[in-house]
Amino acid sequence: MDSFKKEKIVNLERKIIAISSKYGRKIVYLVNEETNLTHGKLCEKLDLSVSGLNAIMNKMIAQGIIIKEQKGKNVFYSLTNEVRSLILLAQKEQIQTQLNRSFKNEKIVNLERKINAISSKYGRKIVYLVNEETNLTHGKLCEKLDISASGLNAIMKKMIVQGIIVKEQKGKNVFYSLTNEVQSLIFLDQKEQIQTQLNRSFQMKKDTFKVIYINMLQNCVEHPYATYLLKDIDFTMSYFSVSELIMLLFISGIYTYSEIGSFPSLFHISEKTAISTQKYLTNKFKNFLFEVVQLDNENSIKKL
Repeated sequence: MDSFKKEKIVNLERKIIAISSKYGRKIVYLVNEETNLTHGKLCEKLDLSVSGLNAIMNKMIAQGIIIKEQKGKNVFYSLTNEVRSLILLAQKEQIQTQLNRSFKNEKIVNLERKINAISSKYGRKIVYLVNEETNLTHGKLCEKLDISASGLNAIMKKMIVQGIIVKEQKGKNVFYSLTNEVQSLIFLDQKEQIQTQLNRSFQMKKDTFKVIYINMLQNCVEHPYATYLLKDIDFTMSYFSVSELIMLLFISGIYTYSEIGSFPSLFHISEKTAISTQKYLTNKFKNFLFEVVQLDNENSIKKL
């Protein structure tokens, strides 16, 4: 896929999320998957009020994402041709990415099987040492593994035949290195492991903050905004960043400054930054209330 098409897909996603981070993607998915989808059916599937869905769909029509068609008393929705073609392109790209990942994972698994089949005791250790250390001679490898020269020789011959190891003679010394393909597979596997660990670590931190934040809000349940933030906590956590959630406690009036000081002093920011931050978060919070509670932004939400 060329960069121009990728950019169009990214821009489409941004538009959809900007219109409604909670319902936008769901609406596009349902309209794409089901033909003859009426306004009423869509409300039922999303558990959304008629007026709430209407407000979102008007924005989507204005942005060229959705087409509205009136047939008698019913209103039907479909995606514009451009959006439909971009979704198809994105789906093809995702399938190709999954196939590539599956193919690479299969190659890693096959490599591990080969190594274990050659030597279940020494195979992995040899590959690890050869990958980690440059200019590793036959003698040094024997020492590190506590194996005889002839015993290592028998294993290395099999690894060379299987395309795992490359042997190079320099004078009296024999040096070993991994083939380019094996090096790239090990690098890919290490990247996957690191990413998995990072994701797990991030999720643990996020889960810890979630528990703390729930406790903070539950101590203030008499405040309506605390109740709204708790109503769908997973959506709340995805809608706001950690710093935004802390700031909202004060901007919304759930927590008071009292002796703590003012907003700028509390968060160590300038007056100018504080004004723009409060304005931005107030508008974002109003949009959040509109999506979660389906309140009218202007009339039903009291002034923050």
